[in-house]
Amino acid sequence: IEDGLLQSISGELNANTFDLGMGVFYKDKRMYSGISVMHLHQPSLNLNENLDVQLQRTWFITGGYSFSLIDKPIDIEPQFFLKTDESIYQLDISTICKYKKRYWGGLSYRLQDAIVLLAGFEMKNGIKVGYSYDFTTSHLAGFQTHEVMFSYSFTVGVSKKSKHYRSVRYL
Repeated sequence: IEDGLLQSISGELNANTFDLGMGVFYKDKRMYSGISVMHLHQPSLNLNENLDVQLQRTWFITGGYSFSLIDKPIDIEPQFFLKTDESIYQLDISTICKYKKRYWGGLSYRLQDAIVLLAGFEMKNGIKVGYSYDFTTSHLAGFQTHEVMFSYSFTVGVSKKSKHYRSVRYL
């Protein structure tokens, strides 16, 4: 990088642009799947007269299924998560074991990058707490990644109210 360009971008940079993302997600008692996209129209950020950055469209595709062991309170959930900007692909393949649908532990493999250990639990009030640790296997070995997750899930109930008519005209 030229010294002039490096000096011009070493200070604080600000830019605004319109960005659009969207996705769909489906879940039932046993399986889930979803697809989403960030930077749908690939907006550009003009940070200064020498630096223009175009945000690449990025896709996320996920899915999983839950198998219950017969007569056991354990569920096995294989999952996948694909991320791509249409030139680079990253795939995570995971298996989670859940005990009584509240406690989980598992193993994930991110192709050509890391092996991940996962653990967590769900409280009775819908709050989930989780932890993961990455054992990096790529050229980034030596970096350690610890992640802590908190989430809250609630059910949106949509129910129809029964209509009671008091007039014989509506019977």
